[in-house]
Amino acid sequence: MNTFNTSIAEGKFFWAWGPLIFTSFYFLPTITGWYQLSTIDVIYVASLYALFVLVYRQAIHSKGDSVISWLIAMATVLLLGTYFTSGTQALFGYVAFIAGFNLSIKKSSFAVIILLLVIFLSGYLFTNNDVHFYVPAILISIGLFSFGAFTQRDVVHQIKEMQSEQQIEQLATIAERERIARDLHDVIGHHLSSIALKAELAGKYIHLKDDKNACKEIEAVASMSREMLTEVRHAVSDLKLQNLKSKFEKLMSELTNQGLHVDPHYEINSLPANVESTLALILTESVTNIMRHSNATTVKVHLFTKDKKVYLHITDNGTYSSYAKGNGLIGIEERCLQLHGKLTINTDNGFSLSVVLPNER
Repeated sequence: MNTFNTSIAEGKFFWAWGPLIFTSFYFLPTITGWYQLSTIDVIYVASLYALFVLVYRQAIHSKGDSVISWLIAMATVLLLGTYFTSGTQALFGYVAFIAGFNLSIKKSSFAVIILLLVIFLSGYLFTNNDVHFYVPAILISIGLFSFGAFTQRDVVHQIKEMQSEQQIEQLATIAERERIARDLHDVIGHHLSSIALKAELAGKYIHLKDDKNACKEIEAVASMSREMLTEVRHAVSDLKLQNLKSKFEKLMSELTNQGLHVDPHYEINSLPANVESTLALILTESVTNIMRHSNATTVKVHLFTKDKKVYLHITDNGTYSSYAKGNGLIGIEERCLQLHGKLTINTDNGFSLSVVLPNER
């Protein structure tokens, strides 16, 4: 069973419609033989092309085996269209490409064999076995079929890589949750056990009317509670910093994978929760903008604390004649203002973004 679950047109407008520019060769016989054609013949040629494009539109939006009916429709249109013009030789390759892209090797190979038979039938019925019709139609169909099959293999490989990365990330998340559970158990479990014992002991002293020892045990309970609260706060703070550092390292890795030379610097000791979450969002948005819009080859990302402030400096060597604040930069600016921070952007020498936030709870 075919499991290929994507379409040619999925998120790629030019990739889907751009190749239609080569269908202009369909009209070449009509143009060269214009003086021999009647108006109705020209209308038929144009109408068949429009019908082909409509069916093509449905085919490129289909996934997997659902494309078969549209392939049959396209081949039928071209078979009938050859009666009016031999220019259909330029269109058979589109059927072959879509078959190679959508179907399994076995099914697509069978489909291209059927398509070749349709080409031979078209030539036999309507072109008097004209070799100038057969050769381009066959060569283009076989070439585009192979290209479609290789393209499918490449897309499948990319999908599998993405799924593998997602699975690894999920496993890492599960492992991190288990680690957190163990850490909290170690931090809280011991203290709660001791507090329970001290409370029971205080209750016994109260029952014995030994107020002095009862008060002593109650004070011990209060002390242990404060100590436990302090350790939980430290554990949570460490966890947040680990999450920010993990986010930092992941984003630096993504920049490197994009082929950029990265100069990272991370020196964070302690951050309030709101500052930590804001920095993670700003860092993510900034790196995303670089990967999407910059033509830079090197990037510097420095994140550090100094004098009760936290600094984020991101610079690259891209070329910018001008820039406009999109939703991403506007969002960064708003987050800085909410924390009474400062955002500076400069494009004089590459792109430079500096964020300064107060490191206060």
